[in-house]
Amino acid sequence: MIGGADLLALLSMNGIAILAPLAVIEGPIVTVIAAWLASVGLLNLWEVLICVVLADLVGDSLLYLAGQFGLDWIPLRWRKGLLLNQRKLVSLIRLFQTNGAKMLISAN
Repeated sequence: MIGGADLLALLSMNGIAILAPLAVIEGPIVTVIAAWLASVGLLNLWEVLICVVLADLVGDSLLYLAGQFGLDWIPLRWRKGLLLNQRKLVSLIRLFQTNGAKMLISAN
């Protein structure tokens, strides 16, 4: 198990390299933690800012692409397990076309 001192040394030497993939996966909480690390002097604030903004854009783009084109990549057996049949998908698409803005606003 990695100790606290080892973790701090790892972050101070390779902070942005570790921060970037984590920020792609989970942007907001990683941003808060990275900002705190910058406030205590372990990371450079400008590097953190640029890194988390770019990583968040990459993460959002990947999620968009997964939503737009990813259904065909999911095996049919898994889609059945997730209850993603054609009727439900068409219904969801129509609902989103008519009430998409309301759905996005209420989800946040």
